Amino acid sequence: MPGEHDMRTGLDGRPAEIHDTRPPDGPPPGPALPRPADPDRPADPDRATPAGTGAGAGAGAGGNGGPVDGGGGPADGGGGPAAGGPADGGTEDPREAYGRAADGTTVRGDRADGDPVLGLGLTEEGREVVLRAQDREATKPPEHGPGPEDMEIERCGPPPAHLCAREDFHRAEEVVPGMAAAVDGCLDESGDEGAFIRKLMREVPARGHAFWLIGGAVRDLVDIGPEARPNDLDFAGTLPPKALLQQIMPDRLAGLGDYRAQMSPVSQVVFLARPSRGPRILEYKALAVTDFLFSAYGGSLTDDVASRDLTVNSLYYDHGRRVLADPTGEGIAHVRARPKVLASRNTERPPVNLAGVLIRFLKFGVRYPDADTTRLRAWAAKLPPDLTDRLTEQDWLVLEGCWRKAVRPEGTARAIELAGQLGPVADALARRLSTAGGAGEEGRA
Repeated sequence: MPGEHDMRTGLDGRPAEIHDTRPPDGPPPGPALPRPADPDRPADPDRATPAGTGAGAGAGAGGNGGPVDGGGGPADGGGGPAAGGPADGGTEDPREAYGRAADGTTVRGDRADGDPVLGLGLTEEGREVVLRAQDREATKPPEHGPGPEDMEIERCGPPPAHLCAREDFHRAEEVVPGMAAAVDGCLDESGDEGAFIRKLMREVPARGHAFWLIGGAVRDLVDIGPEARPNDLDFAGTLPPKALLQQIMPDRLAGLGDYRAQMSPVSQVVFLARPSRGPRILEYKALAVTDFLFSAYGGSLTDDVASRDLTVNSLYYDHGRRVLADPTGEGIAHVRARPKVLASRNTERPPVNLAGVLIRFLKFGVRYPDADTTRLRAWAAKLPPDLTDRLTEQDWLVLEGCWRKAVRPEGTARAIELAGQLGPVADALARRLSTAGGAGEEGRA
């Protein structure tokens, strides 16, 4: 099960603020509403027109069907399995299966006291606040800002899949025959830990929220097939982090002894850690928005892919519905291309996040030495030339830990060579980290 944290833990053990995936050709300022789904892909009717206004699009619709069964089977109620993806010529729109949760969760695109909501954040005290245009240049969420309960919320924001193209949703078994059985096998082999994860995969959708397996596990299954054995399980979804941490995790930890659910105060990643401080069992991050100089959530799938490092890591698997979403429209193709294509759509703004993305680039550039990195070079060329000067001492400590986990000793020379190809910012970053942080054992995928 999970075995890596990449950019999530600094030398002092403090969770870092970097998650694992990232943008098309550079880190522009926060986008306006709604965010275009993909500036690099040609326009088409499905992408130009959001999903319709059926049950999945209704502001109050649960739309996520019933819970998956005990074995991770298809959703058994509500909208039912998301059939009819473009791959099989069906008539149902798979995006409609993902509606707004009926619990009143606020999302990007809603209006709060008449102002557009750009996202949600957590203060240092752990209080959820609404983020608006005036918060774009703040270095942290407003400590005394209003929460959703303090404002009149007009639920006019889109459901999580509404801005994606219909063609970006696939029957998972048609893309990877045996994918569901492989995920079930991974959970079964993990004993009580796997049983706990299965409960979450059942409970979160039962509350009307989307819950996707993401990252390295999905990438490897699409690339290698059902024989792949994921060593980490990362999730994304529409449930706010505090709701998962406080309302669901405590009730589901019975039987796991001293295991503890925690949340990074910086990244807002919720994770479950073993008592021995070993690898994390799972990580969860609410769908992100990238408008701010700090971590924020409340976005859609098209927002969230802008917080991820690579298109190959931007695939979302709904185990309950057996649906594979590829919001960039390129992830599956880039994974299966020979040579692989390493491209990014990351638009994060914090300097430490951008530096962390560069480290991820180097990790995968070493792992896939023949990969096409043309678009990575274009992305890196648009980074601020003084990026390394903007990093704080705490940032450097975090990044040194990330470097040790991402770059094996035998891969250091190749990582520095690749950094030179990505440009002066990446080169300066890699050279400092290779001397200050050394190289270590590769962690999470």
